[in-house]
Amino acid sequence: MTITQTAPPAPPTAPDGRSFTRLEPIEAAAAQQHGALLVDIRPASLRRFSGEVPGSLVVAGPVRDWRIEPGDPLRVCEVGPALPVVVLGDGSSASVLAASTLRGYGVEATDVIGGYPGWAAMSLPVCTGLTPVGHYVSGHEIDACNLPCGVAV
Repeated sequence: MTITQTAPPAPPTAPDGRSFTRLEPIEAAAAQQHGALLVDIRPASLRRFSGEVPGSLVVAGPVRDWRIEPGDPLRVCEVGPALPVVVLGDGSSASVLAASTLRGYGVEATDVIGGYPGWAAMSLPVCTGLTPVGHYVSGHEIDACNLPCGVAV
């Protein structure tokens, strides 16, 4: 009698030396629905042209790191290891860098593969508008009483 043993499947690996696994747009949308904070770091010009994601927190430009860094008195909301953060960019490496920076602050952070273009291509919720930095994007799909940081839109 021969007994063969198979190893359990390996957990997903973090490619390119990152310490986190990036999310597909549909996974990011599910994470947002389950309480993760979706942070849009795209500049206003791109958000105006392409649209925004309802319920996301807009933190764009040079303020993207310090506006949500734990312990900073100017932060938009309190984040830390208990609140997962998903960074949404324009599809470039900027979102990976922002997520890596947040992880350095002790925040459980990742980003969206393909950024906003990937999100929109999957026909996930989007809306028009130009939300000011430091505010949540309003939209008919969101429940303003259930935003991750408790900030009304």
